[in-house]
Amino acid sequence: MAEFVTVGIDGSNLSSVGAFQDLFSLVRIRVEELFRTRDQSPVMAKVRLLKPGGGSLLLADGRRLTTDGALEFGQGHDLVHVGSFITDGLETLENRVSEAASLCAWLRWQYNSGAVISAGGTALTLLAAAGLLGSLAVPVPRPLVPFFRQRHPRVQIDERNPIVEQGRLILGRGLGTEVALVSRAVERVTSRPTGRWLGPAIGLDEMASDLDSSDPLVVQAQIWLEQRFAEDVKITDLAKALSVSHQTLIRHFEKKLNTTPRHYVQQQRVSAAKHLLRRTDRTVAEIANLVGYNDLRSFRAVFQQHTGMSASRYRAAGGQSRDL
Repeated sequence: MAEFVTVGIDGSNLSSVGAFQDLFSLVRIRVEELFRTRDQSPVMAKVRLLKPGGGSLLLADGRRLTTDGALEFGQGHDLVHVGSFITDGLETLENRVSEAASLCAWLRWQYNSGAVISAGGTALTLLAAAGLLGSLAVPVPRPLVPFFRQRHPRVQIDERNPIVEQGRLILGRGLGTEVALVSRAVERVTSRPTGRWLGPAIGLDEMASDLDSSDPLVVQAQIWLEQRFAEDVKITDLAKALSVSHQTLIRHFEKKLNTTPRHYVQQQRVSAAKHLLRRTDRTVAEIANLVGYNDLRSFRAVFQQHTGMSASRYRAAGGQSRDL
């Protein structure tokens, strides 16, 4: 089961640690709804809130949150979000970063173990102290530029982009970008369709703008299929929902995407299966059923066709395939 973690230190901003919790709660509901006809057991793990040393987390406004425990070096996570925190000056910030040496070591260990790490605002100083930023271009908040110039002169300051993705790092400028930052992180560890669904659900409609067609009919069809691919999808039902003929729908798909609606459903199912193979310990048969195949032989044939290898080999290879 995938592991998602928010890490906070005393003085954390509620909106920073809360955005991560809230968005993954939405995604969990969405995923459970998508697979509800296939399996009632949870597909996604809950997001855990951790703190160095454990105990309750003191928020910037003086309130406290109950955490799920302390940091553990022996347990790797798929995604770690580092909450931003309040500081009343660069000298205080210097002390806060120095006091967080164990957290910085833990972040370095998580990254080296394969975790995706997201952070914004003051939390960027912790990633810098952990040695994760190197000479990357980072969207540093303007008040923190002197701190970075002095302590981390190799780090480049990106003054144009509010959110920057570099490898397995997703970096944001501050609280104003927190929700969009976490949305990017959610998409990274789930799927593009999930990210496209999440955008409009939270008012970030531009997140759905990466669909592959300028044809409104095809875009509507893509969204419809992405929301139902695990079900017994009938293309005639899709055509009826969009008030077009079956032939018109296929013609538009082939013209704009060079594929058919049925093949597009296969792509979504294989994409979901790959995610489950990488991030869960479910059997191949269970995953085949989850993504919409009642017949294991059919799933194996489709997976082999799209990836060039069997599902078992894909899992053994650590999620590496030559997608066809």
